[in-house]
Amino acid sequence: TERYLERLRHFEVRDDDVWICTFPKCGTTWTQEMVWCLMNDLDFETSKTVDLDEKMAFIEFISIVDENSAGSFPDTIQQASDMPSPRIIKTHLPFDMLPNQIRTREKTPKIIHAFRNSRDVCVSFYHHWRVLEGFNGSFDLWSRIFL
Repeated sequence: TERYLERLRHFEVRDDDVWICTFPKCGTTWTQEMVWCLMNDLDFETSKTVDLDEKMAFIEFISIVDENSAGSFPDTIQQASDMPSPRIIKTHLPFDMLPNQIRTREKTPKIIHAFRNSRDVCVSFYHHWRVLEGFNGSFDLWSRIFL
């Protein structure tokens, strides 16, 4: 909604932030784990025991959940704001929806942009929606929807 967009635009960015920016199904989780391990001296044991959502924030998550169930999810924008530095922040937002301080280069966090062949993304999204969201259509229908 518009109120979340405003909060995201005015989010206070830190120069030591690391932002993982991806389109969904482009290796986001793999990239998150790799970056966290690199920033934490390859602490694989902690990485195995601490949930990904505790290690970093999916900043816009609160804006994409159903308004009626938003109260049962943490305010991920506030969660990201409250994290100690250096923060790792995940987003699927396009560049023009990132915080103003990033777009204007007022702040210069590290930005990791992971991407993947669009055909592979389409197939991965299809399986995601079939298994997790209950999509029952054919792959042909899905690929037309995806495009």
